[in-house]
Amino acid sequence: IHKIEESKISKRAKRKPIDNIMTLRLRLFRLSAAIASVSSLISSRECPSYGCPRYPRDVMYDEKARIALGKLDRQLSEEEYENALNELKECGNNDEATMAMVGYKGGGSMKDQINQDRGFVLSPFVLDIKIPNCRILGVFDGHAKMGEIVSEYAVQEVPKRLTLKLELALTDEVRKDSEMTDIAVKRALVETFVEIDQEIPTKGKGGCTASVVLQLDSKLYIANAGDSVSLVASYFAGSDKVNVVYVSREDKPDLPDEYARITDMGGAVYVPTQIEKETYKESSRAIGIDPATGRQVGLAMSRSIGDWVVPGVIAEPIVDVLDINDIIADAIHNNKQDDSSLTMCADTDATDKDDVSSAQSEQSETCDSVKIEDVRLFAVSATDGLMDYLTPAEIARSFADGLYGKDTDHPLRKCNELINKAAGGWQAEMQGQYRDDITVAASKIWIDASS
Repeated sequence: IHKIEESKISKRAKRKPIDNIMTLRLRLFRLSAAIASVSSLISSRECPSYGCPRYPRDVMYDEKARIALGKLDRQLSEEEYENALNELKECGNNDEATMAMVGYKGGGSMKDQINQDRGFVLSPFVLDIKIPNCRILGVFDGHAKMGEIVSEYAVQEVPKRLTLKLELALTDEVRKDSEMTDIAVKRALVETFVEIDQEIPTKGKGGCTASVVLQLDSKLYIANAGDSVSLVASYFAGSDKVNVVYVSREDKPDLPDEYARITDMGGAVYVPTQIEKETYKESSRAIGIDPATGRQVGLAMSRSIGDWVVPGVIAEPIVDVLDINDIIADAIHNNKQDDSSLTMCADTDATDKDDVSSAQSEQSETCDSVKIEDVRLFAVSATDGLMDYLTPAEIARSFADGLYGKDTDHPLRKCNELINKAAGGWQAEMQGQYRDDITVAASKIWIDASS
């Protein structure tokens, strides 16, 4: 493959000289990305030290993936069903899944379109330190020219760089203190995003969002830069109730803190009127000038990786920390209110969320039907191509069924259903003139009983 592409580059160079070393680097990076994409489909590939990431395939325009997904929707023999799952094994299993759909931005046929989104799920996330229950997932929504190069670089570099930083920062001494651990992990995530931004091969041209969920034992760390979204939800097996317990913030330029930073750093913010928002769905934008063209650039987010030409836009993510024990305790307490036979248990465990196991052991026999195991958790990351037409509640309900429902409700099926539903929303509103790229990644979240 390298020889063929080098030959093509050589022939093109004879027709039109390569402008500079950066152009050559970009061409070679695109080639490397293409080879990596092909290599990811080879089941025998060697995984990095931190584990084997799952990457999305296109639910519509990847013919083999589309056929396999279609088979999951029908009554099949066990062998046919397993064959379909085997075709999609690089994208997911019963515990996690990620899929995508390329958008349509005009300018030709579908074969000319480039999916600038990237996503991944990595479970387990293997660290060379003794931390159980580690996994990570995320999405990266590229935009502008070369946006797909930035997002490809980010999806490859985030787990790699984060592994090294966590292994150095989380010493035995640090892990003895919960607060010190949180500080160290948050710093590692921030540094990872900022370093990737500083070293992207496009030298600041184009950009991407980044929304990542990291689980380290009983803690969840959600790092977000841009307008992609990550959410965490609970599913209560007894009542079939789903609750969205967390949704990351979309970083928009007109948010007071973001507006202040952008303007303080010499940037400008366009804020649409209410009529423009309602009629044309206009969004606030951070304004910059492209030095290469002199044209104005409007970015619909206040944080991103790349986009150096827009003053005040930063790559530093907002990092939130969730305690899984707290989520479980709240879910048990809230769901007891839906069952009169369990209301007498409500006060038993609500007093001390910090020790769910201790609270559970003190419950009476009447409460034995309420267990920590009844609460199932999961996380989802999605680009705005999905979020623009589906609510967090819709997404959570679907993945609760896919991850914890019937055997036939596979998470890969739910990825397919949600993506096609969002695509239908784009079609209805834009009449085929435009559809954004769509990517979603989801994973079960669990901890050992000892945690």
